[in-house]
Amino acid sequence: MTQPMNPQPPLPTVLEPVGEPAGGSAPTRRDVMDYAIGVVAATAAVAAAYPAVRFLSPVPTGKGGPVTLRLADVPKGTVTLATAGERSVLVVHNDEGAVRAFSATCPHLGCGLRWDEDERLIRCGCHGGRFGMDGRVVSGPPPRALTELTVDMVGDKVVVT
Repeated sequence: MTQPMNPQPPLPTVLEPVGEPAGGSAPTRRDVMDYAIGVVAATAAVAAAYPAVRFLSPVPTGKGGPVTLRLADVPKGTVTLATAGERSVLVVHNDEGAVRAFSATCPHLGCGLRWDEDERLIRCGCHGGRFGMDGRVVSGPPPRALTELTVDMVGDKVVVT
């Protein structure tokens, strides 16, 4: 029996990796997809929980000192937003000349209110609540009328407490 001149080494039956990249293994597609799905799920959970937390939290009362303004700054037939520190109030001077004041905080979820001159309504920009100049709910989700505040006339000044 003769031996071959250049013997060949046996071929491997299983492919083995030549080497790993420096710093560990590279992420697989599955790893990337798992991470992306986790980020989307966490974002959805936060987005779903935020309204529930806001709904269950107490509505700010807007307590503070008295708000004072000149009667001339509140023309008849309008509503004026007045602030003192952290307290905001809506001062209503109706067409008959009566002056009333309401909290500028929506009783639904505590959003700020503003006067809409075109519609002649007090509006909540958050959820579409609308109130008349008398503070009653005209439309939208608010559960009750605006909180009415005490108005005192001292000379030509309107003092809201």
